[in-house]
Amino acid sequence: MSFIQFLNSGWGIALFTVIAIAVILFVLAVWYRAFAKAVLDFLSALIATIVLSPCMAVCAIIVKVKTGKVLTRQYCMGKGGNVIYLHTFNYYEKEEGVPSCISGSSLARLPYLFGVLAGKLSIVGPAVVSVKDSCFIDDEQFARFDVRPGIINPAITKVKERPEYDELFELECGYAKKYGLFKDIGVVLYTLLCIVRGDNIDLSCRKISYSDELLEQGRITKEDIAEAEENETQSILDSGRAKYRINTNTNNQ
Repeated sequence: MSFIQFLNSGWGIALFTVIAIAVILFVLAVWYRAFAKAVLDFLSALIATIVLSPCMAVCAIIVKVKTGKVLTRQYCMGKGGNVIYLHTFNYYEKEEGVPSCISGSSLARLPYLFGVLAGKLSIVGPAVVSVKDSCFIDDEQFARFDVRPGIINPAITKVKERPEYDELFELECGYAKKYGLFKDIGVVLYTLLCIVRGDNIDLSCRKISYSDELLEQGRITKEDIAEAEENETQSILDSGRAKYRINTNTNNQ
């Protein structure tokens, strides 16, 4: 059998397919930090948005009927310590003190997919942290902001239940230093396995904020939180002014 005949055979096609996939994975792995992660994030979010669009539409209608408003803007700290905003479905309770099925689950964060499409988020990355909470993150933990925050927290493969924030930040800093294609694939596959098994592990949404946790532990005071809230307000205002100046300068050119 000649080489051409082998390539045209079933075994030849299978071998060529395996080699092609291996080459593609190799290229993606090598260039993952440079641009491949962002490209794969965009494509994954686009596919997920299309597939989940019926679910998102139903949630949007229910929230609109219940609250009169569909989305809530959420300001948080993005890559490089820059202020970004994301959207979640508007919060509402089915009875006093009890969040609805949408607000009390990951469904509330389905609009995060638009944040991935906009380049603000990744599919896999550290948990979204508010601007206020970021004021209490020390320099060593700030390494978690070297990458974009994500919808799926990579720490899910390391812990069986929600850890305290300091432990979570340490795991996220480790991810930010060593993330790669195969590591992210492993996180996504593990998350899908948890969903299939019905495991209720959600590291992207804590019951209390980092600042509240520190307050409970006596590590900060209410005055510290008030100061952080002032800093948050100022940071949001400054980011909005900067965006306005950029748009203005662009329009004037």
